Amino acid sequence: MAELTLRGIVKRYGNAKNATLKGIDLDIRDGEFLVLVGPSGCGKSTLLRTIAGLESITAGELKIGDRVVNDIHPKDRDIAMVFQSYALYPHMTIRRNMAFGLEVRKMPKNEIDRLVSEASAMLGLDDYLDKLPKMLSGGQRQRVAMGRAIVRRPKVFLFDEPLSNLDAALRTQMRVEIRRLHKKLQTTIIYVTHDQVEAMTLADRIAVLNGGYLQQVGSPLELFLMPKNKFVAGFIGSPAMNFLDAKIRIEDGKPSVVVGEGNILSVDPGVVSSLKDGQKVILGIRPQDVLLAEDGLESNLKVRVDVIETLGWESHVHFKLGDNPFLAVLEAQKVAGFVDGQEVGMHVPTSAIHLFDVESEQAICHGGQLDVHMGESAPVDASANT
Repeated sequence: MAELTLRGIVKRYGNAKNATLKGIDLDIRDGEFLVLVGPSGCGKSTLLRTIAGLESITAGELKIGDRVVNDIHPKDRDIAMVFQSYALYPHMTIRRNMAFGLEVRKMPKNEIDRLVSEASAMLGLDDYLDKLPKMLSGGQRQRVAMGRAIVRRPKVFLFDEPLSNLDAALRTQMRVEIRRLHKKLQTTIIYVTHDQVEAMTLADRIAVLNGGYLQQVGSPLELFLMPKNKFVAGFIGSPAMNFLDAKIRIEDGKPSVVVGEGNILSVDPGVVSSLKDGQKVILGIRPQDVLLAEDGLESNLKVRVDVIETLGWESHVHFKLGDNPFLAVLEAQKVAGFVDGQEVGMHVPTSAIHLFDVESEQAICHGGQLDVHMGESAPVDASANT
């Protein structure tokens, strides 16, 4: 196992004006499962390829353990990669596919057999070792690709969107298998995905990238509860956070947020020192935090029913707040009688309120807490959030 240290990593292709990676600082702990997540083009796969040595580093320093590996050949970095493409040899059996890399390294046959047997048992491939890849399902082929990496016993595993080719049910199954595999191996894993649900369910920590900048690093719960900026808040969490233009009102030292016509949400007095009366802010509310105004709950947000998506026990109810869309996740039975255009009173608890600065889009407060950046973070260019 190994820890990785990235300092000021910059990647620029040729004479391109803008760098793909813009000064990435990141510490990856020994045995950690770190997920790199972000939208297409954010630099996550490029960062993974620089760690593997498949892309040269324009500037900065990359260390694996105590060794600087900027100029070390990929084969000498003791790293194994699993790609979106299975890249299996179609004419070789599963056993040979898993063993081939070890054979090339001239490893003794009995040692190869032992390592293949251990990896096969771990991945449930014992019944397929003498079959060809074309005889296996997509999920089974991905397990073979993982097995081929496991037999090498590398210091670091790199996964580049390995589940993208699988259907939804298989992706769920493989997520569980990959997490279980990490518990068994306790090897450092760096995993790239654009799917934030995948990131949330797999990671010990998540590193969110956008526009070549590292936005925030932290545990899934830290990023969900205390996003550093509007981009992280909108990217982490499914369904995505609602964002509304709002204004601060302070009366007798008590702050509140005014949204649209007559919607007034209380803000914890503990954050009043960071707010000004009349200040324009971006209000963030997660769909899961909204409640129907019933059983004595105060109605502090008036919305109109637009579209209802029933998903079994829960429904995703798309409302209109003025001309703005507003999504709430509610118990299906409670919204079964809703009709299009119906006005509904909602209750937003003080603890559910997130406020962001209009210009920088940096977090001001979360619920009753000032933003204290629970997740580690690097300096962020606000233009990367637009």
